[in-house]
Amino acid sequence: MATTLGSLGFATPLGELSTLSDDQLSAELADYKATGATWLRTDFWWDLVKPTANGDYDWSTVDRVVDAATAHGLEVIGELLGLPSWVQDSGGVAANVDAYGDFARAAAQHFGDRVDYWEIWNEQNLSGFWGGQPDAAAYTQILKAAYTAIKSVDGNDFVISGGLSPAPDSGSGWQSAVSFLQQMYANGAEGYFDAVGFHPYSWPLTPDDAASWNGFQIMQDGIRDLMVANGDADKQIWMTEFGAPTDGGSGAVSEADQATMLQQAIDFQKDTAWAGPILYYSYKDRGSDSWSGYSTESFFGLVHTDGSHKAAYDVFAAAALASPAEAAPIVTTEPVTATLGSGSDALVLKISQDAYQGSAQYTIAVDGIQVGDTLTAGAAYGTGSDTVTLLGDFGDDAQTITVTFLNDAWGGSSDTDRNLHVDGLSLNGEEVDGTVATLGTTGSVDFTVKAAKTAA
Repeated sequence: MATTLGSLGFATPLGELSTLSDDQLSAELADYKATGATWLRTDFWWDLVKPTANGDYDWSTVDRVVDAATAHGLEVIGELLGLPSWVQDSGGVAANVDAYGDFARAAAQHFGDRVDYWEIWNEQNLSGFWGGQPDAAAYTQILKAAYTAIKSVDGNDFVISGGLSPAPDSGSGWQSAVSFLQQMYANGAEGYFDAVGFHPYSWPLTPDDAASWNGFQIMQDGIRDLMVANGDADKQIWMTEFGAPTDGGSGAVSEADQATMLQQAIDFQKDTAWAGPILYYSYKDRGSDSWSGYSTESFFGLVHTDGSHKAAYDVFAAAALASPAEAAPIVTTEPVTATLGSGSDALVLKISQDAYQGSAQYTIAVDGIQVGDTLTAGAAYGTGSDTVTLLGDFGDDAQTITVTFLNDAWGGSSDTDRNLHVDGLSLNGEEVDGTVATLGTTGSVDFTVKAAKTAA
């Protein structure tokens, strides 16, 4: 499972939504939907729903927001975090791994099909959110516990590791995202998330600025490289917070610059297969009278406190309303035949698809060099295969053939899932063993074709 229809949504704190009247909440969520947003990411506070160790869970506050969101057609990402006093008094999260797993299981059971996406904590590489010095080993334990618990309730639910802050290493409770993720992998995190969460804040820089501390540079040069090195090239990075403040003192940017930053982020997401949804933080300015006072924290919104729109609102809506469903290629039912390149050797790939809201799109590369343009699958899996022939002079050296699936989609069931299938490969008329694979999420698969015509 990867993203559903859209790749844009809002990251709005539960506290901002739960204090609205029913009419105010409905009006705000209706505007989310009017912008074309697909997602609402909000907090499911552990300390709110279970303030005492032996008490029952009270989901009423969260229920009200989730029900309103689903009524407006929004997909909810439940962010599981918070430090109940009984957890703090008994050694913190690290000493209460089983209890956190119970919390995650209870959430998945309670919300059922209303919530299928979960984020495990928030900015756990900062002491302010973790509740003590960041501890990647301890975090990995609660990630494992939550992943296992949620999947035991519904194996199709989607689990995102907590969105890491792009803050640098410091002696005051900050650990860099790259260092933290590296330690997560060292402590066995691989296999316990479906996507990596990251917050690629760049302000006051634009996302395309090459500065090493820019969140987008950290994401591309650090986070992504770590994932690939640890066998997670087929998983996406979900940008579970991104935004820029337009007031509040030092560090604020102009509304025009905020719009430019958002447009660049959206363009990057559209052009990058491993970039998952962007959850914009946040919908509306809190203003100076809020808990955060006159500070940049109060002015990230796309909408002013009076409801008037900033320029970035129009950027968001223009992108989000250009639904991938509308832009998806028409599903082809007939097998496709294509020949790429030239040379005396013929490498033939058999390709098919599970088409949903448009056909699967993919690229083929030989030794890291893409051959031809993006291809669109035609044959339906189980009924035949496309035939893609790569011509070249391969010689006796091993060749690495990479098939990259570009546009996964999931509609909630196996019948509404877009997948790409590699049904086999032959070299100069001889079938190559070990070249059958299914790409169920956006990502790549490699086949190493050797002179002996076997695959490793």
